Amino acid sequence: MRSISLKICLLIVVLVFKTPAIYAQFGADVYFVQFVDKPLNNYSLNDPGEFISQKAIQRRLKSNVSIQLHDLPVNHSYIQQVSEAGSEIIFTTKWMNGVGIIPNNASTLEVIRQFDWVQNIELIHSIQLTQEKSQIDILKMGTVNEYIPDLPNPFSHLIKSIDQYKNLDYGLGKHQIEMLNGNLLHQRGFRGEGLTIAVIDNGFMDADKMDVFDSLRVNDQVISTFDFVKRSEIEYNEGSHGSKVLSIMAANSPGVFIGTAPKANYHLIRTEIEGSESLLEEYLWMCGAEYADSVGADIINSSLGYTVFDDETQNHTYSDLDGNTTIVTRAADMAASKGILVVNSAGNSGNKPWQYIGAPADADSVLSVGAVDENEIWAEFSSIGPTVDDRIKPNIVAQGKNTIFAQIDGSIVSGNGTSFSSPIIAGLAACLWQSMPSLNNIQLLESIEKSGSYASLPNQNYGYGLPDFDLAMQIAESIIIPFDQNNFLVNLYPNPFIDRIQLIINVDIPELLSVNIFDISGKIFITQDYPTYKGLNFINLTQFNFIPSGIYLLQIKSAHHNTYQKIIKID
Repeated sequence: MRSISLKICLLIVVLVFKTPAIYAQFGADVYFVQFVDKPLNNYSLNDPGEFISQKAIQRRLKSNVSIQLHDLPVNHSYIQQVSEAGSEIIFTTKWMNGVGIIPNNASTLEVIRQFDWVQNIELIHSIQLTQEKSQIDILKMGTVNEYIPDLPNPFSHLIKSIDQYKNLDYGLGKHQIEMLNGNLLHQRGFRGEGLTIAVIDNGFMDADKMDVFDSLRVNDQVISTFDFVKRSEIEYNEGSHGSKVLSIMAANSPGVFIGTAPKANYHLIRTEIEGSESLLEEYLWMCGAEYADSVGADIINSSLGYTVFDDETQNHTYSDLDGNTTIVTRAADMAASKGILVVNSAGNSGNKPWQYIGAPADADSVLSVGAVDENEIWAEFSSIGPTVDDRIKPNIVAQGKNTIFAQIDGSIVSGNGTSFSSPIIAGLAACLWQSMPSLNNIQLLESIEKSGSYASLPNQNYGYGLPDFDLAMQIAESIIIPFDQNNFLVNLYPNPFIDRIQLIINVDIPELLSVNIFDISGKIFITQDYPTYKGLNFINLTQFNFIPSGIYLLQIKSAHHNTYQKIIKID
């Protein structure tokens, strides 16, 4: 594991006090204490390098995001006084400006309530209800529609030497990448290198020894780990769900299984508590997102979601899915406001009474991912939208039925769940961002949405549909390449070309376009008319087999425009 700034790490995970074994199991009631204000103490908004990493600062600069008060650490004096009042501090959250505590007794809470800088105290985890309902049938991503190992592993061992290659041999994971044209990004050399993905999950059992992660270890691609349940580095001995999710992105065994972002870097973060479901996990998710932000992650993949809890009084309702209400949704939007692309499973409740997405999939700045099968047909378990305020959710879909991933025993199997469609998208989003590093997270999200198979008519099952990452790359180029508003040709791709060109054209008034291609002598090789509609139009030119290699002029004419572009044909 590559080390990050020790100073930043300590600020993220300390400012709390070492707690006894009871904390690790959360075998006690947990309360959240929210503070009124945040005195600056030794930290200044003018010196953010004291509390967040340089990579986090650079991401904010690219996204034009200022350093704000909620970026500052929680006031240490407040934490100290709450602790001394007779409580164990189990987490701190700068975004919500408070701490999670286990009080020694009921009188401790009364002492804390008397502090004039305490705004609110809330029970977020009940040990009595946890013990009574530890087997609750929760609507949690990755626990409904469990894994189906219906594909035997035909390999007696996995390939350990990772070489440079142009065309990837994906092994059993080929189809779930090619159905999104993610392989075209990979063929151009974009495999997530230079991008950092934070994976928030229930643990990463045996990920430190699984063969498909050999290259992660050899190339130091796991930058850091943190377990917010045990408040320590991850020990790789709990929670296999995260390992499976990670494999869909990071596996790199040619001929066996290659994931969607095999060259990306990763932060591994555990926030889930086995055997219970309470609001505490939403707060721990927020701590994980704060960690991801502070260490400079570009993308968060969260194959998790929350709807019902052991304590039924904490249950979310459909009216809560407005993008602003639940703790975890507010945390996800906060992460997005820092320039992070947050990718989250839509949920596995499509064939259950609940039906709808969970939190934080309802967040308006989160890329929520539903599921289809290998034939691009909507998976019946995939949670649907819209949100209560009538926004399109899920945003997009990917293969989440019969999805290929690696088991902790090394076998390559298939399984069901939006837990598995989400990392397919998160990894390819990293590759797309690598190809267009000047994009911000919202531009990236919108490029992916606009490339969807249902982009012109989104719906509650598919959202904007199955994205085409080759098209998303071209859409992204049209965002970042400046163009004259009077010159309606926004972009063309690729150039030089072999057998096809796609034109991206911005039209103010629907009109008929005439597209002509001729050589430098004036000889016309192609002439074709195309109707357009207002806005961005994508026109595919494919009839180039008979044209010899060389330099040509592309002309686009209409009643209001006439523009030329040099193009180059290669063999």
